[in-house]
Amino acid sequence: MMICITHTSALVCSALQKACGGKCYYPVGMQCVNNAYVCKIGQSVCGSECFYDVGVHSCINGVLCNFGQKLCGNECYLDVGVHSCLDGVLCKLGQKLCNKQCYYPVAQTCVSRRWLIEK
Repeated sequence: MMICITHTSALVCSALQKACGGKCYYPVGMQCVNNAYVCKIGQSVCGSECFYDVGVHSCINGVLCNFGQKLCGNECYLDVGVHSCLDGVLCKLGQKLCNKQCYYPVAQTCVSRRWLIEK
């Protein structure tokens, strides 16, 4: 007869430490966020990283942008009438999209939604 014993070890932290997401940390100046991330006090989590200040940054779909910026695809941009987001691609104002490429319709033509040719 064979007996199999499985030992599951719990996380053991020192008296001065706390547990967070399977890690031990010293709580001086640090905090546990979402029971998974050790961040500095005042920080929040965006995606899988701590970021500094919610008054300075914003988290949009897991991407860290500066406060006031918008997200286009995975790129942050400031919407001041210079750029436009076309199907997740950041283009300059006045440009159109052809096969995920920005182009100026006064200088180029999009053929079959795939190729750009000069006019």
